[in-house]
Amino acid sequence: MKLSLTYEGVMVVFGPPQRVQIFSLFFQALSTAIPTFTPPQNSPLFSLQNPQDLEREMEEAGFSDVQVETQEHPFEVQSGDHLWSIMQSSAPATAGVVQQFTSEQQVAARTTLVDLLRAQYGDGPIQLPTVTHVGIGVK
Repeated sequence: MKLSLTYEGVMVVFGPPQRVQIFSLFFQALSTAIPTFTPPQNSPLFSLQNPQDLEREMEEAGFSDVQVETQEHPFEVQSGDHLWSIMQSSAPATAGVVQQFTSEQQVAARTTLVDLLRAQYGDGPIQLPTVTHVGIGVK
């Protein structure tokens, strides 16, 4: 954290995974398609999901007057296939999770994600609620 905030006083992190639909729906699809799968419990992606933890980390990195604001905004995807592609190309942590499965399991999970998004949101584009915490401090 200290290195990532040496010159910048703004940090944006994900809120709790259940409030970040791109991840919660992805893990729900994996769990449904692959019953032996358990979503990661301590992912670094969510290590600062608590706003107080973000504030503390920024203060420990030498920032003062730290303020953390929680925001909800949409993350737009065109379809379940689009979300699957994003999770494979833009999120190394989730891509690594999927690589442990057989080709058949991956196809089943992808199909489940497509069906899940269509059932909950209809056809695209789809606005998925995403909670983030924005920390701002002065150095």
